[in-house]
Amino acid sequence: MLEGWESPDVTVYLVAILGLLVVWQYYQMQIMAGRILAVDIFDRSSIRMYVYVIPDDDHICEVCSAAHGR
Repeated sequence: MLEGWESPDVTVYLVAILGLLVVWQYYQMQIMAGRILAVDIFDRSSIRMYVYVIPDDDHICEVCSAAHGR
């Protein structure tokens, strides 16, 4: 019956995404029930990342201009 049927390559990826969504929802239910303590990863370290982006015009201070793209 299924001998002539071939599944497309995308099927494996869709099943994997569905599995991850199920695990994520289960994890969310555990957090809501209070069984798991949700901790933000930035709470563990003092490292922060900022990206400065400025418009390409002449109305920029020297400090912001020096930090552009860093």
